[in-house]
Amino acid sequence: MLHFIKQRDAVLAKEHNPTDSMSLLLYSNTIQENLTQIDRLNLTLEDNYILKQQLQQEIKDLEMQLANLDLQLADIDVRLANLDIKSKNLDLQDNKLAIKQKDLEAQKANISGLRIVQEPTIDPQRVSPKRTLMVAVAGVLGLFVGIFAAFAIEFWQSHKVSA
Repeated sequence: MLHFIKQRDAVLAKEHNPTDSMSLLLYSNTIQENLTQIDRLNLTLEDNYILKQQLQQEIKDLEMQLANLDLQLADIDVRLANLDIKSKNLDLQDNKLAIKQKDLEAQKANISGLRIVQEPTIDPQRVSPKRTLMVAVAGVLGLFVGIFAAFAIEFWQSHKVSA
């Protein structure tokens, strides 16, 4: 193909007669090939323009995705900072509890002279108020109070009369 183009260009480069049909045919063929090439280039330009628009839209979409990812990263950073603060607070509470535990162990060690001889036990028999004993004690106590009241009244009345 390249050889044919070189031959055609050589023929066209020679001086020629405008009425020469071969020259006119070669010129018209060259013009037609040039127009076809221009059409192909225009189609390629349109395809490239469409591709450029698509790529620009993809770039915008990717930039939006990147912005969303940046926001998510910032949110994760805030959460991580909050968790770090909570972790430090828990460490402080742990240290306070460890100090309190050591203090309690020291207080336990300071308690001396006490020892557990036997663990406390629960009486298997039911312990309940003894009603008969309580009624008997109430009766005897009532009798004593009644006798004391009788002597007190007798004393007051004898002092009233003699006074």
